[in-house]
Amino acid sequence: SLRLRFLLAMLVWISAGLVVIGLSTSALFRRHVEKQFHEELEVHLTELADLTRLDADGRPVLERPLSDPRYAQPDSGFYWQVVRDGHPPLTSASLTSGALETSLAHQPNIVHRLAPGPTGPSRSYGFARPVPGGGSLHVLIATDERHLDSVIHAFDRELRRWLLLLALGVLGT
Repeated sequence: SLRLRFLLAMLVWISAGLVVIGLSTSALFRRHVEKQFHEELEVHLTELADLTRLDADGRPVLERPLSDPRYAQPDSGFYWQVVRDGHPPLTSASLTSGALETSLAHQPNIVHRLAPGPTGPSRSYGFARPVPGGGSLHVLIATDERHLDSVIHAFDRELRRWLLLLALGVLGT
C-alpha cells in the first residue's frame, strides 16, 4: 500500500539522516579534542624546555616540577624526557619503565606524531635546542592515545544514546 511505502521511505530517510548526523558530529568532536590535546601537549613541552637547566657537570636538571601533576604519577600515561648526549636521561616520575622515542627530537621545530610509548601508542612531541658548550638538549613529551580515545568513546556512547532517543521520538509521533 501507499501508506506503508511512505512510512518505510520515511524510516529510511530518518535513519540515514541520523547516521549522517552521528558520523559527522563524532568526526567534528574528534577534530576538536585532538586539537585541544595538541595545544596542551605543546604548552607542556614548552614549559618543560623552559624549566630545564644544565648542572655544573652538564646534566639536564629541572628547576621545579611541571605544572600538571599527572606527569608525577607513575604510569599515568603522561610522560616527559630530556636527553643530552653523554648523560643519563632526565625523566618524569610517571615514566617508570621504557623510554620515549628520541628520534623526533632532533630539530629546532616541534615535531609530533603517533609513536610507541611506554604503555602503548602515544601522541609524542619533541624538539632539540642547542646548549652552551656544544651538543643539543632533546626535549620530549608524550600522552597515551588511550586518554584521547576514552574521551571520544564516551562522547560517541552518549551521542548514540541521544540519537536513538531522537529516532524513537520522531517515529513515535
